Amino acid sequence: MSKLARIAKRHRMPLGKALLYEALVRAWRFPILRSVLRIPFGSRRPKAWIFLVGSYNAGTTIVKNAILSHPDVAGMPVEGDIMTSALDDFESGDFPRGMFANKERIMADRAGAAPDAQQLEKDWSPWICPSQRFLEKSISNSLRMPHLRTTFPGCRFVCVVRHPEDVAKGIRKRSRPQAGGEYQNDFLDQQWAFFYETMLNDGQAQDTAFCSYESFIQNPAEEVTRLFQELELSPVPIRHEGEVLHVGTVPHRIRPLPVERTVHASAVEQLKEHLAVIEEQQS
Repeated sequence: MSKLARIAKRHRMPLGKALLYEALVRAWRFPILRSVLRIPFGSRRPKAWIFLVGSYNAGTTIVKNAILSHPDVAGMPVEGDIMTSALDDFESGDFPRGMFANKERIMADRAGAAPDAQQLEKDWSPWICPSQRFLEKSISNSLRMPHLRTTFPGCRFVCVVRHPEDVAKGIRKRSRPQAGGEYQNDFLDQQWAFFYETMLNDGQAQDTAFCSYESFIQNPAEEVTRLFQELELSPVPIRHEGEVLHVGTVPHRIRPLPVERTVHASAVEQLKEHLAVIEEQQS
């Protein structure tokens, strides 16, 4: 498939319209251009806020796309923290997909002030619809859940959990430290534990749904149905046929797990088990 065809497929638009939309998305990342482009949109507030969180390469994108298939949910085509000046993506430095290297900055951010709601509403305004819920997926939001509750009272979270070995393989496949070499096992294990111990502590029963990536891949229709129920979304037709999950009228390719994994009774049980293993290995 050509690059142009991939752009059209990604945005689910005719090629001409998809190219214009892609240009807007890329331009929006630059603060100076964004300050001009957002003028016609003003500030918008959605019906409700949903934040999808999890580690790099944990399956957050496929879960996000499935939820976005619901007609009452809108969202951005890229991570929101690169589309605003109100959030730090914690990615600066020499460690792509390795924000754990910036742990001190992350902890300072957690101890600081919550982000400004009005700026986020302005910066994300082209993708916000007042009659729909707004779903935002940024890896950095995994580490600022308390701030997001302060900024957007009543918001909901979906936390995606995946086996740390598969997360590490995905990171190594896609990213390397800019100084060269590759990420070491200890670093990636510590990063996984940092992410999920933080989310486990920050999650609250009344607003946080945990989702196991392994369960999602093996039983996608059941997992999406459960998430819709926890997010209080109206039922839509969902069916799983072969490697295709249909959510409403939108098809999604569901690739099999690269390695057979245990499916736990719950994502929280899975998370705690992996944290215990990493803690034992690090001791």
